Amino acid sequence: EVAQRLVPLLQDPRMMVRAEAARVAGTTGERSLIEPLRGLLATREPAAVRLATAEALDLIGDADGTTALRAWMTHGSSIVAQIQTALRLCLRGDEGALRVLRLSLSTPTAGPTATEADSSSLPPVTRLKILSCLAGNGDAAARTLLQAQAAEAEAVPQKLAAAVQLHELGDPA
Repeated sequence: EVAQRLVPLLQDPRMMVRAEAARVAGTTGERSLIEPLRGLLATREPAAVRLATAEALDLIGDADGTTALRAWMTHGSSIVAQIQTALRLCLRGDEGALRVLRLSLSTPTAGPTATEADSSSLPPVTRLKILSCLAGNGDAAARTLLQAQAAEAEAVPQKLAAAVQLHELGDPA
């Protein structure tokens, strides 16, 4: 059984093996892995292992994973980790995640002041994911920005990506 094979890998001395084992554990949906994952989450692990473990628990449906992801989203080791975690939680309409994503669009990556134009400092793919998730949760401003990107993007791949996201949201633009 997969679960029995994963438990020793969650205790492997190599960090990346533990992180990958946690990721796989989450995709199995095996509830028998909740306790080993909780045990791993409770230890002083590197960020990659903690995040993979929290995501795995969340995927399996364990509240400890969701709680850990929410904490990670606001106190993660980097803005990139915080945005990735917020995107994960955004899929279910988590209000805290929506707030973090809106803030990431309006906050420059360096410096204390913010304007909408500052969101251009985000990588285009990240900005597109954020806009798409926000628009999918009913954010009209995000939908408008996504529509503008589809209409005005200079780079054809960005224009197509925005158009695809809008299509998936049921927007004919």
